[in-house]
Amino acid sequence: MIQIKNLSKTYRLAGFHQRPVQALNDVSMDIRQGEIVAVLGLNGAGKTTLIKILLGLVRPTSGMASVSGKSVTDPASRNCIGYLPEIFRVAPHYTGNAILRFLGSSSGLSGARLQERMNYCLGLVDLKEAASQKVSSYSKGMVVRLGIAQAILHEPKILILDEPTDGLDPLGKVMIRTLLGDLAKDGITIIINSHLLSEVEYVAHRVAILHHGKLIRWGALSEIIPLDSKYVFEFPEPVSLPGPWECRQTGGAYCCEVTTTEGLQGMLEYLRRNDIHSYSMKQVRATLEDVFLQYIKEP
Repeated sequence: MIQIKNLSKTYRLAGFHQRPVQALNDVSMDIRQGEIVAVLGLNGAGKTTLIKILLGLVRPTSGMASVSGKSVTDPASRNCIGYLPEIFRVAPHYTGNAILRFLGSSSGLSGARLQERMNYCLGLVDLKEAASQKVSSYSKGMVVRLGIAQAILHEPKILILDEPTDGLDPLGKVMIRTLLGDLAKDGITIIINSHLLSEVEYVAHRVAILHHGKLIRWGALSEIIPLDSKYVFEFPEPVSLPGPWECRQTGGAYCCEVTTTEGLQGMLEYLRRNDIHSYSMKQVRATLEDVFLQYIKEP
């Protein structure tokens, strides 16, 4: 659905002493139909440049990118894309209905078909009752949901969403997660640019980590996040432990971390055999945030 091959972009800044800035450096990836891909990176990593290239707003310096078989330099490639910018701004004196009617007509929809799509999309984001209200009365989360409605209004094959859950309350986040999953099942390809890694972890099939313009990790969540858990034992007082285990004071408690299933079994057996009691034992898995921070850590 989306092909990116050896994509690079260098910005040449004004001024004799200004050095060129390489925003993207030889990035390659293929994104399949019905896949949810999260693009992650620090500010300045190249995420925005990549999105702008896919939207046809910026031309690459070298390499290629295509959307649904069409080069991103072809204006026709944008017809199949729905886009939610990070800051979705609309005229506050318009109603939600008026905004969607205008944007829908700009996408070639009209008449009964436009009204049908408006009703459907407003229902998906739970804004039907507020559709006749002015946007100035909307909360930040409602504006984000209106932005998602306009992005899917024209039935795009590809959605590019910049911070789609920012500003949403917990129920709103769950609703959008469910919606994105349903859209992907219907064959829509979704690219998410987000700093909310905990939200990304719920929905993404694959993750691209950019750092200083380079693609430093690209793969499925199951490949990137270690399956092994660590187990943390908490004791009321210092405990002498054998072998590789060490009891350390953390806050007001004494803790020991065990990193393998075999180690867990050995620890439980040692504690039972020596009649040592712990306050608690909890299983802790690595998160996408843990993995992300490891990849972008400077040497």
